[in-house]
Amino acid sequence: MSSSFINLHGKIIVAYFEAQGIGDTGWSPSQQWHIRRAAAWTGRTIASMRVYDVLMCLKALGTIPGVDSDNISILAEGEMAAIAPYAALLDGNVKALLLKDPPATQNVPSDPTGKGEAIEMLNCLRVTDLPQVAGLMFPNELVVIGNQPKAYEWVENLYKDLGSRDAYKIVQKASQWLDD
Repeated sequence: MSSSFINLHGKIIVAYFEAQGIGDTGWSPSQQWHIRRAAAWTGRTIASMRVYDVLMCLKALGTIPGVDSDNISILAEGEMAAIAPYAALLDGNVKALLLKDPPATQNVPSDPTGKGEAIEMLNCLRVTDLPQVAGLMFPNELVVIGNQPKAYEWVENLYKDLGSRDAYKIVQKASQWLDD
């Protein structure tokens, strides 16, 4: 795990965080299959381990002086856009969730080589899928950056039907959310 902090014009502080297996401290793509297999032996997936990483990051942020733990938002893209909704739901204190080009579902076939995105979670599809987990952010802010998958129209309608149309946004760049 690695992280860093950036202050944007005194408005917000950005904590950049990389969960295990991602970025500078990530493992080699050739190890992905072995790690997926070993995780399954212990009843976990790479995605579930990354949810835990994000939860621990949120907990750590709350202990830093000057960080308002009631005003934390998560911005995630790629495979982390499948992880962040679970972490936000389990944390219960995330003010806004921003998902850049989120996957439409967790029900996607994995590459037989074990490489590629690791978004599978054990037994989650028996109960829910990514749009419904993201919808559980209600009434907090949910922002889709870039392309909204068709499955996320359900979430958009949920926010509209429950009277919080303004809390669900679709923007092309994160800066558009900051300007609001």
